[in-house]
Amino acid sequence: MNKKAVALTIVVLGVVLPYIVISLPGVPKSITRPIMVGVTSLVLTGAALWWGLDPKSRMLVRLGTFESFKGPEYDASRTGIVLTVRAIFIGFGLLCLASGPLPLAGDSIRILRGEKPTHIVGTVVKNSSPAFGAWYLNQSVTLSSGSTEYKLYYSLQPLRIGETYELDVLPSSRLVLDFRGL
Repeated sequence: MNKKAVALTIVVLGVVLPYIVISLPGVPKSITRPIMVGVTSLVLTGAALWWGLDPKSRMLVRLGTFESFKGPEYDASRTGIVLTVRAIFIGFGLLCLASGPLPLAGDSIRILRGEKPTHIVGTVVKNSSPAFGAWYLNQSVTLSSGSTEYKLYYSLQPLRIGETYELDVLPSSRLVLDFRGL
C-alpha cells in the first residue's frame, strides 16, 4: 500500500467516519462519541506500538542524516540509534494507552454495570484546541465549577467561553459525552 493511500485511509477513518457515525439520526451522541473516541485512540496507539515493535519498519529513512553514514564503522551507532527510536515509539504508544483507551475502558465498564455518567453544570472559563484551532476534533474545557479539564471530541459546535453548559461526563477519562447550552 502506498503512502498516499495510507494517509487517505487515516484521514477517512480518523476524521470523517467519526463525524458520520456521531451524526446518525436517532442514535444518541452519548453512545457513539465514546465508541468512536475509543476506536480512534486504540487504533492510533496500536499503530505507534506496531511501528516501534515491527522489525521491518525503517526507523532511519533516506532523508535522515544517519542514513548517509554507510560502512562498517557506523554499524554499531546506527543500531543504537534505531533501538532508541524504537524505544521512543513504544514509550509513546504505552503513554497513549495509559492516557486514552485504558481510562475510557474503565469508564465503559462502569457504564455497562449501570452507573450513570457524571452530570455537571458550569460556565466555560477556559477552552483550548489543538494546532490551527481544530476545535471540531478536540476541545479541552474548564468550567467555573472546578479546575478539572474535560475533553470534547468530534463536535461541530464549539463550547464558548462565558456561556453556561450542562455536560454529561465520564469520570475517569473526563470525556464529554453530550452537552446542552443553558
